[in-house]
Amino acid sequence: MDETKLREALAQIREGLPNVGPEDELEKLFHGKDFYEALGYRWVGRDILSKRNRGGVPDVLLLNEDEPIQVVIEFKRPGLELSGYSEQLLRYIKELRPSYGLLTNGKAFWLYRRRGLVWEDPEQCTLEDLLNGP
Repeated sequence: MDETKLREALAQIREGLPNVGPEDELEKLFHGKDFYEALGYRWVGRDILSKRNRGGVPDVLLLNEDEPIQVVIEFKRPGLELSGYSEQLLRYIKELRPSYGLLTNGKAFWLYRRRGLVWEDPEQCTLEDLLNGP
């Protein structure tokens, strides 16, 4: 992970958030701001998979080199309270068994970690928290 690039990507996301409406626009904002590249993922279709407007599947999957799912990401519109959507993400991560799950509305980030077969309560932070120390 490149912390400098991640901070830069998060700062650009913060600048773009006021113009975001539906969650698909938020997903595009993350794709266009080098967020995934800062985390070490570079190729859409190879290690970054997007749902392309299909319901009932996670918004984004980040894959390891050997293709197991490393992270499941679910986006929600800015302004929506994430607590109402944690069950949706939990369904995805229990089925797909990634190492991490991320639920975000662009302003708040809930990171779930798997320890063996158990999912820990999410680590919750804000965009501002991440900008101060990702």
